[in-house]
This record gives sequence, C-alpha cells and structure tokens, in this order.
Amino acid sequence: MAKNPKKYTLKAQYNFADDGAVGSWTSLANNIVIPDNAIVTNIVIHVVNAVTTSSGTPTLSLGIGPTGGTANRFIALPNQAYTNYSQDAIVKGYPTKANGAESLYIIWGSFTGVTGGIIDIYVSYYIGYAE
Repeated sequence: MAKNPKKYTLKAQYNFADDGAVGSWTSLANNIVIPDNAIVTNIVIHVVNAVTTSSGTPTLSLGIGPTGGTANRFIALPNQAYTNYSQDAIVKGYPTKANGAESLYIIWGSFTGVTGGIIDIYVSYYIGYAE
C-alpha cells in the first residue's frame, strides 16, 4: 500500500429539470463512477437551488450500487424530509467501501409534489486494495 495515499473527490448533481422526481432508485443524469475498492470517507450534499414542491412533504434518499444496476445500500439521507433542503443547506452522508465500480442513485418518497431543485453531491475517497 502506498505510504501517502491520494484523496479523490468527485461531483454528481441532481437537477429536477434533468432527473425529475420518480419513486424508484434512479441514476442521475450527471452521475459519477466510484472505482472498485474505493474507501468513501466523506459525502457532502450541497443544495444549490432549494427543493420545491406543489404539495405534500416528499422524502429523499441517496444510495450507492453497481454501475448500470440499482442502489443496494444507503449512503445518505434515508428518507429525509425535503424541508432539510433549503438553498445552501449542507448535509453529510455515511462512509462506505465500493464493491466494484459503483454509481449514485436517488429515490424520492411521496415524490408527486416535487417541482424543482438542484443538489450537488460531493464524494471523497481513497483507493483501497482487495485482500
């Protein structure tokens, strides 16, 4: 293992205009691929434009799973009420380890009232090694 491992940061984005609001795990139009064996140390969500709704209180979750597949575990926001997503809100996620090349997935619960919003998602990681 390297004595001075390098930290990487990738940025994905949820944009209602591109991604809509669906009630199943959905890959983002502006997504990232987290490499195999990456040790994810930090996930930060920054609300660029507030999530808006026409009615109801939707919930949002962020997951990670095989690229081209679907999320198999949460990395942030398990069913958090949208009111946490006012403009410039910052939310932290959970550390994890990539099991193969993985991508981010988003799911809205009670999603029918979502009408807008832009959320940047930053994922920082080190490359780990399979044993």
